[in-house]
Amino acid sequence: MINSFIFWLVLFVSTLVLSILAMVVAIFDPEGNKCHIIARLWAKSIMVASRVKTKIIGIENLKSSSPVILMSNHQGYFDIFAYLAYLPIQFRWLAKESLFKIPFLGWGMRRAGYISIDRSSLKKGYRSLNEAAEKIKSGKNVLIFPEGTRSKDGKLLPFKVGGFTLAIKAKVNIIPMAITGSYKIMPKNRFTVKPGKIIIRIGEPIDISEISIKEKETLMNKVREKIEGLLKKNEEDKF
Repeated sequence: MINSFIFWLVLFVSTLVLSILAMVVAIFDPEGNKCHIIARLWAKSIMVASRVKTKIIGIENLKSSSPVILMSNHQGYFDIFAYLAYLPIQFRWLAKESLFKIPFLGWGMRRAGYISIDRSSLKKGYRSLNEAAEKIKSGKNVLIFPEGTRSKDGKLLPFKVGGFTLAIKAKVNIIPMAITGSYKIMPKNRFTVKPGKIIIRIGEPIDISEISIKEKETLMNKVREKIEGLLKKNEEDKF
């Protein structure tokens, strides 16, 4: 209970203070790069306060001169904190619309250039993907959870096809990633936090330059297979 209290206290205070800072900084930083640094500080403060350790394997696979789409499984709330705190590259999130409606947090996310996904209609969803494509064309990396939501039991859910359509249209490589451990720290629909360990494993880039839009489901299955393989390796890790 003490750990959970500290988590919520730090989350509330850091979100309030750093979101306001991000909104001010964004006035002089239209690209959102400095805002991402603030977001990293926000996430790292939460990770430290919650006593969550993180190990990253495969950082060398992030070395690319061109923008990429990062795709990961989604086990729990701490996926977001872990990726923001410890991925050593700039990226923008594709996140559900409801998060942008949270006071301060949502405002800071929008200022940082994160992209809301509105699934209320096909038209709005298509518009979100077009916005993401423009971010990629401007040189930004984008991180997507292709499951679309957190897993209730830590197991991999079915993938949604939107992110793969985006990748094919943008003609950028996909980097598969797997995260484990976050489910045990704070699973979906639970508000208590346990100290723990998270493993992030980054796979080799998947070249999609020759893949057509008709092959999006084939691509989706390939990425899923890669993430499943990375998850298996994570489970074997002794960290």
